[in-house]
Amino acid sequence: MVKPMIAKLESNREILLKKSNLSNRLYSKSGFGKLDKNGNLRLKPLEAAYLLENKKIGLENMDFQSFFEHCIKTHPRFEIKYLVFRDLRKRGYLLEILEDSLFDFKIKGKQIKNQYITISSERDELSMRKILSFLKGSNIFLAAIVDEEGDITYYSFSDINLKGGIRKNVFPRGEGILLGDRVAIFEKNCAKELLEKEFFGKTFSEGTQLSFIEAAYLLEKKIIDIIDPKEDKKIRFKEFIKLARKTQPDIDYRLRVYRDLKERGLIIKTGFKFGTHFRVYKNDPDLHHAEYLVDVVNEDFVTTWSFLSKSVRLAHSVKKEMVFAIINNKHIGYIRVSWMRI
Repeated sequence: MVKPMIAKLESNREILLKKSNLSNRLYSKSGFGKLDKNGNLRLKPLEAAYLLENKKIGLENMDFQSFFEHCIKTHPRFEIKYLVFRDLRKRGYLLEILEDSLFDFKIKGKQIKNQYITISSERDELSMRKILSFLKGSNIFLAAIVDEEGDITYYSFSDINLKGGIRKNVFPRGEGILLGDRVAIFEKNCAKELLEKEFFGKTFSEGTQLSFIEAAYLLEKKIIDIIDPKEDKKIRFKEFIKLARKTQPDIDYRLRVYRDLKERGLIIKTGFKFGTHFRVYKNDPDLHHAEYLVDVVNEDFVTTWSFLSKSVRLAHSVKKEMVFAIINNKHIGYIRVSWMRI
């Protein structure tokens, strides 16, 4: 058996493989390292570890285990970076290892070209602020999540401009009756037009029942009045929102997104059965399935990667796209997250 060429650890950041047919082949055909002016191949620790594990090179005074332990001590998160590097290289991708960057790698090859990738452990926190900062650096990126067994799941994050085909309509003014956590409209003409033109509510007797979010939107637009039958009086918009906050503390955030989605020509219905805030249609819900599931989160929202995994997997299983509406005091950003088959 031919012994592999021996490389030398020159620093914590660089491993030197002297000029040879092997070094030229690793560089030109396999995309490892960089050639210096003398034709020597200079490898980064992740590259050297991969080549060492696969017995393409040897390392002076170190085997794979001792070199790996050395790298764990000198390079933060080396172990999870290596698992992803190893997985992608085995799949035939070329990787540019990034330093002093928001991202860990730039990936190219096969169906993915020139995309950035960030790496996390399943136990790391998922910060929406961090996701937004990634998207400022690149309007699409991949996240590689390493679970506790070493398996890797890949997600694609991208901005999305949501648009639908529902035009705005003029409605006759109607009256709604407050019934617990919903509002009922018994006036046939008003109920019929709300339901048929923009799919507000759901049939209830000969009228329609509205969710709190639909009722709040229509009340704010002065399309309906809402009567409290216990007090026999009209409820003003601010009073209605104050009432809604008792059972739906996030009503203000959700209403902001609901308004915006309506302006974009979309139909918005509850996403409760899918574990999200909204399911969203681009066109007539009687003829089409919802294209999107939308969760509303504040930009300060911090959670776990398992939260995202559940949402994205469910959306994928029901053939919908998972979208997070990330809000701050001035802006709403829509972020599409998809499970990626690498």
